[in-house]
Amino acid sequence: MGSLADMYGRRLMYLIGLVVFTCASALCGFAASTLMLQLSRALEGAGGAIMFAVSLALLADAFRGKDRGVASGCGARWPGWRWPSARCSAGC
Repeated sequence: MGSLADMYGRRLMYLIGLVVFTCASALCGFAASTLMLQLSRALEGAGGAIMFAVSLALLADAFRGKDRGVASGCGARWPGWRWPSARCSAGC
């Protein structure tokens, strides 16, 4: 994914991933069978993977030094390593 983003631009690749993810999410909502749902979810995962891979490169370009760590979440202060899991499970 990185070489395609280098050739065609990171922003364009991110937008392609966003469009694929959004359209696949809509297909999931309109799925008439479990096969269609599974294929739509696979396509949704591909779009999400494109966005995730390119987003890290976009963050690295946009921020420098200590700001880069804070922007990517590495510099954030958490009450402990269990906190993200507890926070996610509380919202479910």
